[in-house]
Amino acid sequence: MPSESTKTSRDRTAAGLAGVLFLNAIVFLFVGEALYRPFLNPLDLDGIVDHRAVFLTGVLLEWIASVPLILLIPVLLFPIFARFSQRAALAYLALRLVEVTLLTIADVKKLGMLDLATWADQTKAETIAVARLTDAAWIDSAGLIYNLVFGTSALVLFGTLLAARLVPAILAAWGLFASVVLMIGAVAYGYGHVSDTLGPVIWGPIALAEVALALWLIIKGVNQPR
Repeated sequence: MPSESTKTSRDRTAAGLAGVLFLNAIVFLFVGEALYRPFLNPLDLDGIVDHRAVFLTGVLLEWIASVPLILLIPVLLFPIFARFSQRAALAYLALRLVEVTLLTIADVKKLGMLDLATWADQTKAETIAVARLTDAAWIDSAGLIYNLVFGTSALVLFGTLLAARLVPAILAAWGLFASVVLMIGAVAYGYGHVSDTLGPVIWGPIALAEVALALWLIIKGVNQPR
């Protein structure tokens, strides 16, 4: 059996790596989106052809953040969470797996724009492109389905951190509050009751919570589950 000091050391390392991955995922998601989004909102197939490398780099950066980095977070935290609640550890892992699956599908649809941009029949290409983007919008990083899944995983994450007293209560409580704000805001946005200008109000709190959590994990690690 590993000693308490060994467990603490392993937890410290795992928590620190998870914190780094939280920050990396946030950075890659924002940078990737900043590169490709101007060509999709509004749709600009000619721009995609002219700036193919920029568009491709943006989508790939987002995908790298969504799959290896995001999915490694629950893997690293699994042993820590499992000592408090096996169900919570499994639920968090499963929800983040669903999350990265949704983002992967959305990014595949975005990559399809590269082929459509080369079609001779631009009218048909734009029609198909709009249909694909409409489908992807529900599961993309700003989509309703994605944000409900992400919000639920955040509830499990911060709820477990709070219940097990792994991090300061105020930090975990803020994360829970931010998760609820995100989910309510995403539903309201989906029904058309929230304008784009209120986006920072919806997504800002959870972004702040994840950055604060990441820094805490890197600097302080986690307490032993109670």
